[in-house]
Amino acid sequence: MIYEFLKKRKDDLSHIAISYQNNHVSYAMLYQNIFTAATQLKQLGVKEKDRVLLFLPNSIHFVVYFFAIELLNATAVLCDIKFEDEVKIVVRDCNIRTIITDNFSVDKLYGKNLHNLTIINLDNESIKESRGSMDVADVEDLNREAMLLYTSGTTGKIKGVRNTYATILAAVQHYTATLELTEEDIMIGVIPFYHSYGFGSCMMAGLSKGAHIVLFETFIPNMILKSIFGYRATVFHGIPYMYDLIIKQLTADDKRLRSLKYCISAGAPLTRGIAEQ
Repeated sequence: MIYEFLKKRKDDLSHIAISYQNNHVSYAMLYQNIFTAATQLKQLGVKEKDRVLLFLPNSIHFVVYFFAIELLNATAVLCDIKFEDEVKIVVRDCNIRTIITDNFSVDKLYGKNLHNLTIINLDNESIKESRGSMDVADVEDLNREAMLLYTSGTTGKIKGVRNTYATILAAVQHYTATLELTEEDIMIGVIPFYHSYGFGSCMMAGLSKGAHIVLFETFIPNMILKSIFGYRATVFHGIPYMYDLIIKQLTADDKRLRSLKYCISAGAPLTRGIAEQ
């Protein structure tokens, strides 16, 4: 399934969708990259209803290959890249046959004795241009499985949370109704997209409204502050400890946060003291 909000912007070269490590991808480029990646996955044997593990940090590749998997009407499986032995549980439970990863995580995967799998290291096999177009049969049943997101939760073993196209689209609708995002918004995407918070509130909500998402793999307070100021970011998604560290970097007359209209917090209780500061 190709999401309508991407389809509507498939020719939009003027708006940046993703910025990452000094690379800037317009909505038109993102759309084309998704189709190219989907073609490559299809050639590697990924089929409709397959479950494909996306084992990546925040990056352009994460965004592109998530939607490429969806385009093939397969199921994207997301989990924390810090998982160790838990990866074997994910692979077993989901009957994974294909894993998409990078140099940082590929050695970890090879060390888990995962057999009969196709492991795609995108640092070695980046998106390449392909000729021709790919036929896409759209999804009529929005209650079909679209994504499995693994969470450690608060108790017990890891759990796979099943999402349909309908639940994803409903969540996007609620996020955007609450935040009133527009294509003029610039969002800092440092919360991992393999968590539901970053995935829904930042990645999906932002792209659905044509916003510009500035991606980071890791949280480094000074770098984040520099980017908020430099990009004139309007939305920051964080967790309480991030806000605490940012506060420690600020001076009384600091101007670096003046462009922000929303600061969003989740993942743990936000104390009154940190919120007021």
